[in-house]
Amino acid sequence: MEAPYHPRFSKAVLATFTAPGTVARGVGVCLLLSTFVAVMLLAMQFHEHLALRAWHLDTLAYVGPAANSTQAEQIRLIIPSFNGHLEEFVHFMKSLACLCTDIDEIPISAVLSNQAEVELFHARLQAQSPCGSNFLNYNTSHVANNTHPKLLALENLYDILPPLLSNTSGLNHTTRDTVGVLKQHGLYKYQSIKKLSAAARYDYDYALWLDSEGLAIRPFSMRETIRAYYRDPVIWKSAMTDERQTDFMRAIMDASAGMIGRTMEEFGRRYWNVERSVKLLGFLGVSLGVGCVCTSPTGSHCFHADLVSSFMWPIEKAVINDLLALRLASAPHQTYWDRLLKTPGLPFEICVYNLFIHLRKEDTAGDPIYDKYRILQVEREVEKFNLTTALEQVSHQPGTGLLERFYLLLREPGALADVVHFTKFNRLYFQRMDDRRFTDKETILKFLKDASIAMILSSNPGIDDWIAEAQLNISVGSWKWINATTH
Repeated sequence: MEAPYHPRFSKAVLATFTAPGTVARGVGVCLLLSTFVAVMLLAMQFHEHLALRAWHLDTLAYVGPAANSTQAEQIRLIIPSFNGHLEEFVHFMKSLACLCTDIDEIPISAVLSNQAEVELFHARLQAQSPCGSNFLNYNTSHVANNTHPKLLALENLYDILPPLLSNTSGLNHTTRDTVGVLKQHGLYKYQSIKKLSAAARYDYDYALWLDSEGLAIRPFSMRETIRAYYRDPVIWKSAMTDERQTDFMRAIMDASAGMIGRTMEEFGRRYWNVERSVKLLGFLGVSLGVGCVCTSPTGSHCFHADLVSSFMWPIEKAVINDLLALRLASAPHQTYWDRLLKTPGLPFEICVYNLFIHLRKEDTAGDPIYDKYRILQVEREVEKFNLTTALEQVSHQPGTGLLERFYLLLREPGALADVVHFTKFNRLYFQRMDDRRFTDKETILKFLKDASIAMILSSNPGIDDWIAEAQLNISVGSWKWINATTH
């Protein structure tokens, strides 16, 4: 943009140059040199700005990297993983390094089980191929040498455990190994310890708990996405019918309510909140199935367990601090960590987090931390977008929340435009889509493109190949960078 003309400044300069006397001429020369230096500095800054923007000159919606000011929100990504997800994790990190425009400003903690996993992941990351100049057929020439985000840290859970867990049964202090905790307390409590230990340890304003099977599929800003979500955060819930609610799901909710001293009767027996889909940060994915958890880098020690395969959950440091400080009147000497290990059943950390926010909204009217959250019911919201019939594609499936399989609505004939509208209206740019065979390829690609999906959970290989192919197909249009604040 051309700078506005300032007549007073121009006349002053002219007067200086025409004034009699050596001093005046000296001042004029100084002003001239100062002006020249200022112009050169501006030109250098503009050149740097162009370098940052070069990837995105095809769109006017670009928002540059956040200024390094003390008022900028502190963001962190927390990713629990293990050797069984090594390749998925490495591919995910590469996609972020290649496509997330501000990922090198954001600390990432990958929480692993022992030092052997840390060394395994480190070696694999060092061997990873770089982005190249056309990752997924985007212009990635300015990040061509990137292989993973610069602020990625591989953490041994043993090293970040809170002091109250330093003597937990199952720890191997000699080898700094935590796999024994998994065997002693089960998968769900172990995963909670991984996520909450990192959430408690580090300073941040907002963070994401992420699964290691994600994939960035277009350029986007992580900071802008998170910032926009917290302007209007939403916790989703649904009313589970008896035929859909399994004993497993009831065990999760009962134990989670018990962690904050409540029962599910207080919220309603049909209440299900593993729907943590949020504006901008997308649908929580939970799949209930059978998997193999390996406890050694070679995979030689495995046992079968029901897996909760989650993708992403936004968390707020103020809420985490409040939750971990909670003491119950029935057991005032028990800490949160005590309750986590002693509570029977399957307390799932995001269910506890969601229920806690719901509870605090009722108990602390006027608290700015909790007042900003809205609690919406899925069934009522989709009705506003003519998707009630399409929702039947999911509603008869047992053992799953509605938003956990929301992508299945694309099976409904004629529903694509309304699904896109719902997704963009709620700014759900991160989506679960772990099966590319649920409908035809053209419908899936049109949804991902038109709904401006930035990141997906996909344990089914091949969707990234589809994105790369679509980039070469001029008829489908350009998959441009999205601005999270404009939809």
